[in-house]
Amino acid sequence: MLIWPFRTSWDVLDELQREMEHIFNLALVGSRLFWETFRQYPPINVYETSSEYILLAPAPGLKPQDLEITAVADRLTIRAERRRQQVAPEETFRREERWKGSWSRILTLPDRADTDRITATLDNGLLIVRIPKLPEAPARQVQVRVA
Repeated sequence: MLIWPFRTSWDVLDELQREMEHIFNLALVGSRLFWETFRQYPPINVYETSSEYILLAPAPGLKPQDLEITAVADRLTIRAERRRQQVAPEETFRREERWKGSWSRILTLPDRADTDRITATLDNGLLIVRIPKLPEAPARQVQVRVA
């Protein structure tokens, strides 16, 4: 006896959606143009304390001289270049998955960021950027006069 599972019309649409996602992933994700256009490297975590903002970004294999961090007005730019380590001649590579090349990220800073006192450290492949906060201006009450 053959038993057919009950399937609603929504199951068929879900299956179609999964197949379409699979096709798009094969077509787009594998292409270099897709990654060059939509890549946000490195991924950055931003934390806030009462006195500062902290940015954490993975930077494996980078040295401090490979990084360039600039703050202009309300923008923080992080630039770097990861070079290939020559451990074997290029023609002997069978597979190369580690990304190499130059990259940059531009982040908009909050209003209270003190761009004059930004510090950056590189600790075991983790870039830590500390952005102190400016003191909050006290509220001032303005008296309204009748003209």
